[in-house]
Amino acid sequence: MGSQRPFMNQARLLGGISVFSHYIKRNDSLFADAPQYGVPVVLNGYSTGSHQSVVDGLEKVANEFKSSIGL
Repeated sequence: MGSQRPFMNQARLLGGISVFSHYIKRNDSLFADAPQYGVPVVLNGYSTGSHQSVVDGLEKVANEFKSSIGL
């Protein structure tokens, strides 16, 4: 997230735009296989820390989004 932090902070300072505090970790190798096999990343059976980090990020962003729209 290091390279994205300045852009996120800039968007926060501009105002008028929501910037979530959570983010989705980029992992090209995990996301690349998902469409080929038709299995979402969160349902894939990987058991690595990197996979869990991506899943956790997706769940946190989804929960933050739900909360922001009042669900």
